[in-house]
Amino acid sequence: MSTNTTASTIEQRAYGYAASSFLTFVGEWDSAEKHYEAYTKLLEHYNDYAELDDNIALVWQPFEQGHLDDLLHQIDDMAQAIIGQVEQSLADVKSGLVSAAIDCELPDDYRDLDMKALAESGAESTT
Repeated sequence: MSTNTTASTIEQRAYGYAASSFLTFVGEWDSAEKHYEAYTKLLEHYNDYAELDDNIALVWQPFEQGHLDDLLHQIDDMAQAIIGQVEQSLADVKSGLVSAAIDCELPDDYRDLDMKALAESGAESTT
């Protein structure tokens, strides 16, 4: 397992969320904004010492008996699935936006864009 110092915002959020699904972050790390940073610190500690640093996070009880490598792979798998779904949603929004632009259906004020409707429209046009 290695840490990625150039992770996108989407990757950081996905890994932070996935990690928080298996771990309880403690102390200064107990805020969603810090979960990715905490996860990367855990990986660094794990790579150095083959154990998790319980000053950063604790493993949820249902996963305590498992092997740490398996747990880290589950976090990675979940994060990759989240990233895939977000990227697909962004592609759907882009497709809907392009269609709306071609059909001259964009609002004069882009703050009025309905991103959910654009995603739905884009998803329908790609199926």
